[in-house]
Amino acid sequence: MQKRFSENLDIGDNSLEGTIPGQLGRLSNLRTLYLDKNKFTGRIPSLIGRVTRLEELAISDNSLIGTIPPALGQNIQLRKLLLSENKLEGSIPSSIFKCINLAELNLQKNSLIGEIPSQFGELINLVHRKLYFPCLESYIRSK
Repeated sequence: MQKRFSENLDIGDNSLEGTIPGQLGRLSNLRTLYLDKNKFTGRIPSLIGRVTRLEELAISDNSLIGTIPPALGQNIQLRKLLLSENKLEGSIPSSIFKCINLAELNLQKNSLIGEIPSQFGELINLVHRKLYFPCLESYIRSK
């Protein structure tokens, strides 16, 4: 008999510490994953990209570092991607824009740099978007 896992995992707002376990990438039936409002550190595991049925991913309000893993673009069913209020850096990987069902994207309050990718306009379902690029803000103020 095969074990069945829940489609929803919400452990947000629990003051959990440590790194996000890469084993979450083995939960193939997962549709929603809420890890927000904890004290997670380290990097976002690229193995989360293997959860191809994932529709909602919320990892906001932690202390995550590093870049946004390009593997997240493999989650083509993704409708909600919330990565705000971390310490993420680098640019937005173009693979994220393969998530054509994306309706909500929040990347604000990180240290992202670079230009907003041109593929951003291809996200026709995007209703809620919150992006924050300090370098862009300073460029606008200088004009």
